[in-house]
Amino acid sequence: MTLTLPMRGGCICGNIRYEVAGHPLIETMCHCTTCQKRTGSAFSMNLLVMKPDFAVTHGKTVTRDLPTGSGKINVQHFCDDCLVRTHTEPVALPTIVYVRPGTLDDPKAINPGVQIWTRSALPWALRPDTASSERDLGEDARELIRAWRAANPVCIGD
Repeated sequence: MTLTLPMRGGCICGNIRYEVAGHPLIETMCHCTTCQKRTGSAFSMNLLVMKPDFAVTHGKTVTRDLPTGSGKINVQHFCDDCLVRTHTEPVALPTIVYVRPGTLDDPKAINPGVQIWTRSALPWALRPDTASSERDLGEDARELIRAWRAANPVCIGD
């Protein structure tokens, strides 16, 4: 499925709305134990976009500085009412925003390009058809992003 820009999304109660105006860099499935506990699931999903391409269009989030699986700090953004986490700002990557794809109005258009922290993955949650890394994106990040962008259709409305 082709992504249509801008992509819009928000929290469950509708108090937070956001828009993504540019192409995603990549989408990851993170299998670290921190993400497993934070989501109460087998993994979290991260749609990486450039910070200038992301905007909260309605409402104001509450934030918490929380550690990642590698110990780095990310600023997590939540709705104050329904507590849905809509996006994350990684302190180590100040030009990037991680959008939570499940909060998009049309999440079915998203296709994970790489799995990270697979060494802590639940075996039944791994996708054998997707590139993986035992830790974070690391040294291969640019190559993985290029491969994902090449394998996914160009967004409409850019």
